[in-house]
Amino acid sequence: MEEGEAEASWVLAGWLFYGEPGVIDVPRPADGVTLAENAASQGHFAAARWVGMVHWEGDRVPADREKARRYMRIAMESGEPLDEALYRSMTGTIAREAAAAELDRQLAAAYTPQTFWSQVIAGLAAHEFSPSYASAPSTSATMARYQQQADRRDFNNFVRYLGGGTTACPSSNRYCR
Repeated sequence: MEEGEAEASWVLAGWLFYGEPGVIDVPRPADGVTLAENAASQGHFAAARWVGMVHWEGDRVPADREKARRYMRIAMESGEPLDEALYRSMTGTIAREAAAAELDRQLAAAYTPQTFWSQVIAGLAAHEFSPSYASAPSTSATMARYQQQADRRDFNNFVRYLGGGTTACPSSNRYCR
């Protein structure tokens, strides 16, 4: 390892990270990662892939996505399809995470409890209610959908009542009168 052999650094990195009974009884993950990074910087593709994944997943080290991508670029030079797929996945994930964060930001800005209830109250204030809501005039699509759903629910309840599926047909149900 001291002579600059990447393979030696790579083997010792695994022993330090995971431990090797009889050689290294107490694992030292931080030292193992350092040695694997040294091997990867010397062009050891397996070490580069491993270090990239350790940093990506935050396996016994703090997760560092940028460092993970740097090491996966080194690994990708091996020409292995797996390394290229891992790198593409890592770069695509960033785009997906950014898009998801932007969507969350937009939803949070557009949908707050106060905004929601303001819309509900405004919708209620715009309507005149009568006991027979199925015939009540509707000035919003939301209220019309609600009335259609309530009408469908009442009709289905009436059919279940006639068929013996239920013993109750509330007086508020216009079909049960």
